[in-house]
Amino acid sequence: MRVGPSDASLRHRVIFNRRSLCASMLMTLNLVLMPLKAYITEPFPWTPARELADCGSNFTACAPTLLAFYQAAATPVSGAYYVASDVVDIYALELPTTLSPDAFEQKAPFHMLYSDAQRDYSRSISVANSTVNSNGSVARVMFASVPALYNAAWAVRGLNTTGAYFALQRAPSTTLWLCIKLAYRVALSGYILRCIWREYFVHYKHLASSLGASGLDVAPHGSRFEILVGDPTSIILLNHFVSLAFVIDVYMSPDYFVRSLQRVEQLENIPAFALASLYLSRTVWFAYGALSCFSCVVRKKHWQDAYEDVDPSLVALAVALTAGPLTYLQVQIPLVSAVYNLLFTVFESSAVAIELAWSFLLYTTIMGSLPIAFAVGTRWQRVCARRLRHVTSRVHSLADVCDHAAFATNDLKHRWTLRWSLFSWQAWCRRRDTPTVIEHVGGSVYKLFERSRKYKRELGISQRGADCYVLFETSENELTSVRLSLLATVDMSHLPVMTVAKYAVGRIEFRSDGTAVVVQGRNASPWVM
Repeated sequence: MRVGPSDASLRHRVIFNRRSLCASMLMTLNLVLMPLKAYITEPFPWTPARELADCGSNFTACAPTLLAFYQAAATPVSGAYYVASDVVDIYALELPTTLSPDAFEQKAPFHMLYSDAQRDYSRSISVANSTVNSNGSVARVMFASVPALYNAAWAVRGLNTTGAYFALQRAPSTTLWLCIKLAYRVALSGYILRCIWREYFVHYKHLASSLGASGLDVAPHGSRFEILVGDPTSIILLNHFVSLAFVIDVYMSPDYFVRSLQRVEQLENIPAFALASLYLSRTVWFAYGALSCFSCVVRKKHWQDAYEDVDPSLVALAVALTAGPLTYLQVQIPLVSAVYNLLFTVFESSAVAIELAWSFLLYTTIMGSLPIAFAVGTRWQRVCARRLRHVTSRVHSLADVCDHAAFATNDLKHRWTLRWSLFSWQAWCRRRDTPTVIEHVGGSVYKLFERSRKYKRELGISQRGADCYVLFETSENELTSVRLSLLATVDMSHLPVMTVAKYAVGRIEFRSDGTAVVVQGRNASPWVM
């Protein structure tokens, strides 16, 4: 794709690699649509409302009607089953009548969400030959003292077993509230798109124009340049406002969040488990937000060398794969389950209600702390590994820069994107007669960060994926790859800056006295090689 001015004075032809541009657009689309992914589970405001029992005005008078509504939706227990629907979720299983009260309560479905009255009820029906209260026990699930859900526990005594039931239903939401959430998410999508353009893609226009007019100091005169576009994901992940906005978005839907938590606490309905795990993967923004906050603390305390930057793609993948199983595991541990239930009930005065806020905060804190633990652990593991190894270090600075410029130093997603962008079927079949990258140049910012991480503006998340590459031929079938990084990744408060308008991009030069200086390119270029 030809870009830049069509001025006849341009000495170099500049094109964009179409595949890399396509991949970057797909990643941008993924970021922009991320706020709207909640609607995989949540309804749009115009979705026809299902019939939901509402006890918002008088819970005491409404509770028997609510229980009858749930019991009518349940079917007799035969083994164990879980029914997931937009109206009500019901989990049922058979338990032996000989269980002790403590054992029965621990095995009862979703005992972690029991109110004080429901815990007393579950213990009473566990006693052999006891009379089962057919009324069951109904409770309100509050979030910041506002009803978010209703739940109910009841039992049906058989000859040798007791059928234990648990139902959970969202409190009805007004159309106005659904519209407010939709407007918030659309506005967040628009803000993300604006940030991507202003903080990332607009710089490619500058790069293409400068390359066409000035070229690179490492390229022959009249070279043809091909730009491989990078991934803007890390730019957004390190935006503190975006992370905060996503955290607020999660807290705006406690009903769907708790329903998803319930669905991953069972294995009888695997499709419901999988869809709920996907919804819970939104907690990845607590991880990114925690990394951003931790970065501020680390910089203030000068602990920059205490932990390693993490691959954002691996963080997202890890949270997506572990959100469901990790939640399920927490429920299976009696101590953890007891702590959650304590937080549900200790701040709620009513025996027929639980308060979500504090347990919600604990859960999101646990999910957010995982990448921090990984970053610190990885850093110390590497420090220990270096102490165990006795390897002769190379002093040649150009070799160090070339190491940082290589494709292999990129994030996982970026490595595969580069392979796809440069893939040639002809080269794969014939292994000859096609250009092959033989030299890597650039990456001076990473040599700077290697000297001292105080020069890195944002810590915690690797930003290598945002780098772009400029390719040009040095001879027949031979290419040189120049790695370019955004100057915005560098904390400029520690570095002197000088401008050399002769070439399109800048670089970071290291002087003989050990100091570094930023040399900017044409028109205060935002790129450095």
